[in-house]
Amino acid sequence: MNPLSHDSEFNDQISIGWLIRAFGQGILTTLRRNKIAAILAGLTATVLIAFALNSSFDGLREYQQNILPKLLRLESGFRSSFQAAENNSGEWRGYYFENAQRQVRDILRAARLYRPEGYVAREKHLEFIRYYEQLDSAFNDVGMRLRIDPNLDYVHRLKQKMDELKPIRDDWAKWANALPLRGSPPSKGGE
Repeated sequence: MNPLSHDSEFNDQISIGWLIRAFGQGILTTLRRNKIAAILAGLTATVLIAFALNSSFDGLREYQQNILPKLLRLESGFRSSFQAAENNSGEWRGYYFENAQRQVRDILRAARLYRPEGYVAREKHLEFIRYYEQLDSAFNDVGMRLRIDPNLDYVHRLKQKMDELKPIRDDWAKWANALPLRGSPPSKGGE
């Protein structure tokens, strides 16, 4: 017997295809022998995957119950201070404007402390944080310009920036079922 011919037959028999077929046949044989265990394992896997995707992927329900009420309460304080700054003049206007800026920082501080559970909730929460980071930056920018030009209509400048950033906040509000900013139609559901 020629050792080279034996090796070639051996190499032809054991290949990747042969290994895959053997593995597949082993699985099928095991499934035939253990039908009840195989069915229960399949059902369990299906149910667990459904629960995992439904509950932790979105995270909206937990967000609405735990995080959203606190953020909306902080936002309402900011909105009332900013509205008071719009409606007043002189020193009171400046006081309410500075108070609104402090409240933006409070919103940011609180929002950064929260860690939503679901992937979608985390992404949308980061969108909310991005909105308030840009708003805080706009407050700082307006404050710097105010030092250069004391006659600057700083409330109007900031209102323009808020209108520019409004789509970011409204996208978050639509997802979270929160109230959109003024001038936006209310959302119909968390999509």
